[in-house]
Amino acid sequence: MQENSDHPQSSSRQRPRRSQSKPAFNRSVIWIALTAVLVVIAVVWGFRILQVTRFANDLARDMAACHHAEQEVTFRVGAFQELADAMPQLTFSPVFPQRIEKLQPVFIGAQYCNILERTAVQIRLKNAGGSSYSLFQVRLIPADPELKDSELIGEGVLVRLWQQDGLLMGLVGTR
Repeated sequence: MQENSDHPQSSSRQRPRRSQSKPAFNRSVIWIALTAVLVVIAVVWGFRILQVTRFANDLARDMAACHHAEQEVTFRVGAFQELADAMPQLTFSPVFPQRIEKLQPVFIGAQYCNILERTAVQIRLKNAGGSSYSLFQVRLIPADPELKDSELIGEGVLVRLWQQDGLLMGLVGTR
């Protein structure tokens, strides 16, 4: 018996054909999208690391340069707490960081300086062994990346960086 092509075949006998290209197209679009998302994440993550690294290096460079300048201290006050009143150009009150207590610092004096093109305070200290240190404090601004505690070598000195009480702090001294 000959089949008539004019009659539709029963649905039980005929299976609809699935296009092989459609699922492959969907899979390739998904893979391309996932790859693009991963590339964007990697670029953003890499940029963030580069930004924080550059920020820390710029801080260390500026602080080391001011430390080496060995300018005469402008403000000689009896106590650390008196700095805020003695230095009216500061937009913040200097803070005595607890982490430098182990140095047993002797306060020598302070002066204004520029760190990252911002007004900062440089506080000159000496320890019991006679080593000179500079403690730097500059106000944080919202555009500053979050800086983890760091130690860098800048211009032959060790620069310790951290954030505390809304301030960027740096302690510069011998290695």
